[in-house]
Amino acid sequence: MARRYSLLVIDDEWRIREGTYKAAFVNDPHFTLDWVNEPGKLDEKMKIRPDGYLLDIVLDQGTWGLERWTAEMVIDKYLSKHRRSPVFLVSSKWASPDSTLEAMNTIMSRHREIVRDFFDWSWFSTGQLKDPNNDPSSAVKGKLRVELDSWHRRPPMSPMRKSLYASFTSQTFNLATLSLRKKPFRARR
Repeated sequence: MARRYSLLVIDDEWRIREGTYKAAFVNDPHFTLDWVNEPGKLDEKMKIRPDGYLLDIVLDQGTWGLERWTAEMVIDKYLSKHRRSPVFLVSSKWASPDSTLEAMNTIMSRHREIVRDFFDWSWFSTGQLKDPNNDPSSAVKGKLRVELDSWHRRPPMSPMRKSLYASFTSQTFNLATLSLRKKPFRARR
């Protein structure tokens, strides 16, 4: 079975987008989904480390807007501390004449090590990047799997590859142990 990745969605418009996120991810064997729809829940949700974050770049609705949260503030305060999981920026406003691209450029200049990619919201639902299976979000989910595999250094493994990998690593460990015993450390002069 394929590796399941846990995703935490941080979105100020969760009520509007919940159906689309669930349709895209709930029955997918590669992902589990959790979400934060108000800033007061961030502390609680950050106790459990997901494999990746889907972060809405424009957090201006509801409590997020009232408390003047920005995606950059979320990254600074919660996501960049230990660089444990990658961040994927999501927005429906990339083409808007507002400051979305400016915000993305600022985030990318300061947090390029954890921000892996950015997606247009429509790709999750309207099929801008469709595949032959007619799942509108399959291209985005495929990109997420590739990036998460790379980030967590987990190559997608079949059962045969898993057994070969386990065998290889145990042999490598044994060889390394043997070579350490045969060659004691000598300081250079």
